[in-house]
Amino acid sequence: MTKNPSWEEVKKWCRLNDDTIYKAKRLGMSPRTVRANFSSIKQEKWKTSTKDWIEQLYEKRYGKKSLDETNLKDRHDKIIRNQKQISNGYSNKKPSMTKDIYWIYSSNNLDNYPDTTERSGKWLIFEHISTIDDLWIKIQKALKEGKLGKIAKVSTEKPNPNAVKPDIKVICVYTYDSDDEQDVMRIRKELRSLGITKKISYKTDRATLQGKYQKYGHQKISKYYC
Repeated sequence: MTKNPSWEEVKKWCRLNDDTIYKAKRLGMSPRTVRANFSSIKQEKWKTSTKDWIEQLYEKRYGKKSLDETNLKDRHDKIIRNQKQISNGYSNKKPSMTKDIYWIYSSNNLDNYPDTTERSGKWLIFEHISTIDDLWIKIQKALKEGKLGKIAKVSTEKPNPNAVKPDIKVICVYTYDSDDEQDVMRIRKELRSLGITKKISYKTDRATLQGKYQKYGHQKISKYYC
């Protein structure tokens, strides 16, 4: 074992999954701390496993209630409502010039699209800040015309702690149900018609609520990638 292991090395050595690694990071642990616990367990076999040790500490700090025990749809709808309320008055603002809020929302009031279910999700379109404004205008226009879903949002110039690179922004184009593959792919086709021909990821809102982000070492987050 190296003196200063990486999270990937610790994950392999200690037989941990992405969710436990995320919890360890949120608890402020370092790879070295986790490895030290694993080493002590090997010497003193009566101790609990490293995974259980992290889970117990996480539960003690953040509580036992899991996402499966909550209404995901209500939680997600509340987040969307709060973010939309904060972004009121910003619909015509340029994302690259907005520094006081994280997200700008756009939506339509058409009745030609189903209501959101607990299996909702979104296509993630990552774009350099130098071209994000023009792409956002295209997305807004398609949304208003009823060619996409009901809601889309774009990240702004304000630094986001979950972003991997500060100069890369993201547009989220929501769909009502990630299990409705026909609708998900219909919207993907519309995005291609707007010039988004590179492969992009589709992430469920459940994964977002679980705190799964590439920046924190989570892998295989996307439900679709095309």
